[in-house]
Amino acid sequence: MVMPHNHRMWAVIGIYTGREDNVFWRRLKGTPNKIEAAGAKALCEMDAEPLGTDIIHSVINPINKLTGAIHIYGGDFLPSNAASGTPCHYSNIGQTENG
Repeated sequence: MVMPHNHRMWAVIGIYTGREDNVFWRRLKGTPNKIEAAGAKALCEMDAEPLGTDIIHSVINPINKLTGAIHIYGGDFLPSNAASGTPCHYSNIGQTENG
């Protein structure tokens, strides 16, 4: 599983083989360091999903097969995330409601 993260820019995910389950998260009002699940979507071959600039999501591959996807980002992906040291922004996302 990929931990909840925010790319800090719009993106489109297109699946060309396999499957990817996305869980979408939102910050809890009044508690900026906590998040709760807000929805989910399974992406299969030939599916595409747009993500807005403020979307927090996590990803799971639920099948026993590699998944192939193309990710298109609306900006300069690596420099915009250089401060966190990773291609995705994991810091300050917070903890899930249960922990």
